[in-house]
Amino acid sequence: MLFASTQTKTGVNQRAESHHFEKSEIESLESELILHPRMYSLADYYQIPELKEVAKKKFAKAAKVSWNAPEFGRAVYIIFKSTSSTDRGLREIVRQTLRDHPELMDKTELEEAIREMPDLAYDALAVTRAQLKALEAKCRYCRSPLSRPIFNIECIGCYRAQSVTVLPLSSERAYSDLVRAFS
Repeated sequence: MLFASTQTKTGVNQRAESHHFEKSEIESLESELILHPRMYSLADYYQIPELKEVAKKKFAKAAKVSWNAPEFGRAVYIIFKSTSSTDRGLREIVRQTLRDHPELMDKTELEEAIREMPDLAYDALAVTRAQLKALEAKCRYCRSPLSRPIFNIECIGCYRAQSVTVLPLSSERAYSDLVRAFS
């Protein structure tokens, strides 16, 4: 028998409602992307660190394989609603998944969750900022920033290599634009 629990914004656990589930019902009702965050939350509520660690490892594996599944947005919502902001276990997995697959932020489910939850919005912003910093071109000799980075790209139509000069965009300006976009 499992009990579902939720947390308030302050991170204090409260049992919202309880449900009886048999193991086969759980497997048929929801994917591993949903099950493991719920188990993690239950382990936190009942203070079972071993179960919490197992749920974290299983969610990491499921997220790595099923990051593009429709349930991923719901799993992220559950994670950020059921864990306190100081519990970075599953939140770091979400952050890494967003870093590895930035196209996830274009999905409606995730966009809605980002708009609704400031902690998730902050993590998404931090991921985006890290990606922008990684794009800053540096001199290969002295590591100073280049004023106009040049990228060699290949046309997907004719496959001809071309050099493209990218106009400089300061990280501060890009960061402030992103902050305004998420406000």
